[in-house]
Amino acid sequence: MICQAFLFLALLGRSLSEPRFVAMGDSYSAGPGAGSDYDQAKYGGKSCYRSNGAYAPQIAALKLERLGIFQFLSCTGHVAADVRKYQLPDWKSGVVETDEAHLALSIGGNDLKFSKYVMACLLGIPRTNCPKTIAEIENLLENSDNQNTLREALFDVWVGLQNSYWRDGWKQHIPHILHTGYPTFFATSTDHCNNVRISAGNLVFGPFVTEALRQQTNELVDRANTRIFLEMYNFQLSSVHWEFRGKMQFDEFNALWNGHRLCEEFVKDGVGFSNPDVWFLGIAQPDSEGPDVTASDAPSYAAVDTKTCDEESGDYGVAAGCLIAKYKLENPDFDLGDLVLAEWITKAFHPKSAGFSAIKDDILKRYWTGKAANLRVLSLGDSITYGTASSDGTGYRADFYDYLTTDNYKVDMIGSQMSGTMVDSDHEGHDGASVAEISTYADKVLRKRPNVVLLYAGTDDLKMAASAASATSAIETLIDKIIAGCPDAALLVAKLVPSTDGAVQSRINSFNAALESMVQSRYEGGKRIQIMHMDVAVTKEDLADGTHPNALGYRKMAFHWGGGVMFANNEGWIQDPVAGDPSDPSDDVSSQQVAIASYINPLADPDAWNRMIGYSPDRLSVLVANAVNGPDAVVDVAWKDVIDRSAASGKTVIGYVRTGYLGVSLQGFQTRLGSRDLADWTAQIEEDVDMWYKLYGSSMGGIFFDEGWNDCGPNNMYADLYTHIDRYTKAKHPGAFTVLNPGATMPQCFEHTMDTLMTFERGYEAYLTNFTPNDWKSTDVRKIWHIIYGVPESEVVTVAKLALERGAGLIEITNDVLDNPYDNLPGSSYMQTQLSQVTGGIPLRETKSWPTGAAASTPNGLSVTTADYSSAHLTWSSSANALAYHVYLAGQLITSVTSSMTQVTVGNLVAGTSNTFTVRAVGGGGVESGDSNSATASTKSLPDGKTVINYKSSPSEGSTTITADILVPYAFVRLYIWDALDCDWEVNPGWPVNNKVDSYVCTHYMVEGETLFKYSGTPTIPFAYAPWAWTSISSVTRVISGYTYTWTLPLGTSTTDTSKFVVQTQGYGPYGTVFSPDPKDYDCQGSTLCSTPNLLSWCDKAVNNLTRNDSPIYGKTDTSVSDGSCHGNGVQYCGVFIQGAGCTISGNDMWNDYQNIRDIGGCKRCGSYHRSDGCLVTVNYVSSCAGYDAPPIPGGS
Repeated sequence: MICQAFLFLALLGRSLSEPRFVAMGDSYSAGPGAGSDYDQAKYGGKSCYRSNGAYAPQIAALKLERLGIFQFLSCTGHVAADVRKYQLPDWKSGVVETDEAHLALSIGGNDLKFSKYVMACLLGIPRTNCPKTIAEIENLLENSDNQNTLREALFDVWVGLQNSYWRDGWKQHIPHILHTGYPTFFATSTDHCNNVRISAGNLVFGPFVTEALRQQTNELVDRANTRIFLEMYNFQLSSVHWEFRGKMQFDEFNALWNGHRLCEEFVKDGVGFSNPDVWFLGIAQPDSEGPDVTASDAPSYAAVDTKTCDEESGDYGVAAGCLIAKYKLENPDFDLGDLVLAEWITKAFHPKSAGFSAIKDDILKRYWTGKAANLRVLSLGDSITYGTASSDGTGYRADFYDYLTTDNYKVDMIGSQMSGTMVDSDHEGHDGASVAEISTYADKVLRKRPNVVLLYAGTDDLKMAASAASATSAIETLIDKIIAGCPDAALLVAKLVPSTDGAVQSRINSFNAALESMVQSRYEGGKRIQIMHMDVAVTKEDLADGTHPNALGYRKMAFHWGGGVMFANNEGWIQDPVAGDPSDPSDDVSSQQVAIASYINPLADPDAWNRMIGYSPDRLSVLVANAVNGPDAVVDVAWKDVIDRSAASGKTVIGYVRTGYLGVSLQGFQTRLGSRDLADWTAQIEEDVDMWYKLYGSSMGGIFFDEGWNDCGPNNMYADLYTHIDRYTKAKHPGAFTVLNPGATMPQCFEHTMDTLMTFERGYEAYLTNFTPNDWKSTDVRKIWHIIYGVPESEVVTVAKLALERGAGLIEITNDVLDNPYDNLPGSSYMQTQLSQVTGGIPLRETKSWPTGAAASTPNGLSVTTADYSSAHLTWSSSANALAYHVYLAGQLITSVTSSMTQVTVGNLVAGTSNTFTVRAVGGGGVESGDSNSATASTKSLPDGKTVINYKSSPSEGSTTITADILVPYAFVRLYIWDALDCDWEVNPGWPVNNKVDSYVCTHYMVEGETLFKYSGTPTIPFAYAPWAWTSISSVTRVISGYTYTWTLPLGTSTTDTSKFVVQTQGYGPYGTVFSPDPKDYDCQGSTLCSTPNLLSWCDKAVNNLTRNDSPIYGKTDTSVSDGSCHGNGVQYCGVFIQGAGCTISGNDMWNDYQNIRDIGGCKRCGSYHRSDGCLVTVNYVSSCAGYDAPPIPGGS
């Protein structure tokens, strides 16, 4: 089956004069097998065998007004040259300028010699050669020279059709052409035809109709269809008469034949030629379609004496008769009787009237519907959609509009933009917009529910290699957004037109290939989507400026778009627009939406995420992603899944970024690198912004800036800094939606720092009794977001209304409570109540531009003052007229600071690498200066690749001090106190922290930040998992000096063993856990006889028999007393000993290691301690105590 993704047909509408319906071509439109009522028309002295049972006369018999006058010109046996020579003149004789014509055309099969194949390979006509014929067809299909021959023959017909409507240098009206192909003959999944031969008459037999023959025949037919289809496609795209694009369609109607082919399962005798449920007609078989007369004498053909029979036409009835006559002439003494040929051999392998009736019904249903759709069209895209470089400012839109309205389509163009001279100039084209920005613009206009979307995006992304990299994923996200938001719309996606820039063209080629693939996969998945080949429709000669089309180029695009819409309508994709007036846009500035700070771990509560993703993006418009109080430095698979699915559902997903109140609050928050400097906070914030987009790509819709400082500062310094950060975010990541959250009122200096401001984040009672409004009011309620927690479900509606009265266009109402009101999603009923209360809309997105002014001078004096494992500190001299400074690493922008800042610490560097920086000043209008001098920072290499070193515990009775050097910054540095390798889940449960696969330590205390927690979770019994649940019990003194963390815990040995601890690091650096002592130094391996009864008591007695001092008297040396100690019952023993060449140990150390094998290693019987010097202290079953210092005790127990 040929995919119909590229050619489009519109067989609709009315013209000023009488429309015409014409059938042209060969036997597959003439219908020799469809009945006996043939007309007597002849071309070149040969009968055409045209039957009124063919699909075209059946359609004409309905006398449909829109099809008008019918001309039946098809002729059995005609090749393309015959159609051009005989049929076209008959049609052209009555054509007038404004005629509208619907053409049913079937050509190409005879040119590909399929009549010879039927005679040679199926009917077995004498003097034919099947292998030779197959080779000839193969050459026509695959050989380039022969392909050109076929192409020229077909093009000659199509050009003739075009020229019929050429008037004064322009097409007055374009004929619609339905090019019908050839259905396959055989069912191939049966075997009962394998022993059957087809007879063309007395003593004329074909080969056995084996499955191999049937498959071979069907494959050749499919390849022929494909060849003709591709030639038609190439013709439309390469012809100078480009107006035919969109007016031609190809269909072989193969699917209609399922269950009606020769050799179907229900055919029990022969191949089924005479069976009424088989739609191909046979030879010498009784049927009601016409007489079955046979001729005992072969007809006399002049061709027998003047030329070879191979040169006969495509009518294989004529050709077969010629061959048999020639055979008789060459074999006058043939004594087996006359070869008798069925007179109506021409009918063989042609559709019966029932098959043509099915084609007729399908054509009327899918193509000639007679219904011009009501269209609500969204032209969505960049500058080419806008119409840049077109003289009237409409681009393709005006011609597209006219193209459809002249065919009686009702067209309503929609969008937030208006440009050009056309009457209905609405569109959503944005000059200079990236794909990501276009995706943002699409959010609102998709709510108007277009039933046709014309998408052209990527022009500006592909101008630069850096932005081109993300364009493919961005366009795929946008496509899925459109499909999700308007699933009942026809989506036509354009490949980009060429560019005169070689580098850009290379990127366009890659982009277009990826685009076609993603569109095709969705089309095959049942989506109403098609690719539009604008890359071929518009040539480089059709460009006005190397990028945008000129008038002719835009006109070509218009015709191509129009054909695509007609194809979609013919396919039944386009229904009347949904109820509503698209010319009356929704009032987003006063509408209310739900936005959720969704800090819910996707693994902990996947159902909550499934519900949030499933809610309407119009009502639940914003979700906040928060992996580790920020993005982390690696992709979290669970978070990626919900982020991608949320974005695909049409929601704006914004990533959490901590701003630490810019380090100026009373808490004095520091960056992860330990700084309170404004420039360093700026750099960390911007690094986190970039990391969200780096990890999660186009699924990210913006940033949630938490811990916002709400003091304007001297000369609005702090407000201006947030504006600067917002400008950086939007410039680096176009279309980003930004939120600043101080959780409290904000002065008006912050009004345009970010898109939305969260000015309330407290409980229900406070909202009712202790609410303080801003001292200013926004004209757009989407500027304000309120979060109210602890709200009873019965009060949700009241609180939502109150929030809107207070100017909050974004709300989150939840029944969750402190200390974390964001870790649970209210139940379905609660959420539905909240969602039904809001009118819905899309988030506010404001644009940021640089102030005008003079150009900035180039900065100089750039130097690296310090560098450590993951960061470097830079300084430079100020520049005249600078509005800001952009810092580049290896040519990539990594951070931007304000003009008052001439130094910054940049992080996220890789340890042990060389990093080259430059700085550019930003002047008026955002124009950058040249690069400063470069400066290189070489980061330190991590010791043995470790990020945590020098960790130790110093316990006392009432408190414990633990220290560790943390060499790179992390989002979380947690400290756990552990006491055993396994938890007693019923008596004393704890939190398991893995030390190796399938092994964990049991922790009961944790320090996070400066708070001490005790585990309070209740595991499932029998044990399945331990919930993450902790209760705060005390504060902890934590001091960070350089790399060194020092914790002073109000826990000592009187409470628990605080000598065993875990330092866990997570976020931004490599995730890790370091254990002290480290359980990985121990294993519990030993002899299979370690289960011997009383072995444990023997081991205890053996270790207690050691000579306890600090002298290394035990070991594998000549001076050692022995390897260790042993005890048993005279037959079986337990040994405690040291292993390893040259290894020694004291009795005290061996005794302590034995205790650690039990306590730290968790070994109940046998086990070993792997010392750092490579030696091994082992407890194991032994069969003899020879060599040990303590003799066995006879009968000991």
